[in-house]
Amino acid sequence: MKIQSRAAFAEAFFLLFVLLKQFYIFPSGGVGIADACLFVSFFLLLWDCLKEKKNSFRFQEDRLLYVFLFFVIAINICYGILLKKTEFFRYSVFWIYNVGVIWVFRKLACWNGQRFLVELNWIAKGNILLQLLIYV
Repeated sequence: MKIQSRAAFAEAFFLLFVLLKQFYIFPSGGVGIADACLFVSFFLLLWDCLKEKKNSFRFQEDRLLYVFLFFVIAINICYGILLKKTEFFRYSVFWIYNVGVIWVFRKLACWNGQRFLVELNWIAKGNILLQLLIYV
């Protein structure tokens, strides 16, 4: 599969993630269909970045975010071990998940520019209308 077609699939799965994130088929806090779409998008983009061999999956301006994430994980591991509570490990996974969402969004916005942002805008508007229809 070519890089452009993988990026197009990654974009479609990310937009599907945004559309479906509000709907819970399984209990809240678990992995849902939207999360599976995000994972597909993430791994398609990661594969493209590794194939390019340019380390383009790193954003220099995000360096502080990654340092912050490292310390969040380190602190949560320390508290999890000291207090013997597994919830701190779940909090770390939540932070990693959110940084993954940010990375996918940044990558798609960088590659596809204004077109991606316009599509995301339409998905957000459609989301609001869909919620209104379900509510009424």
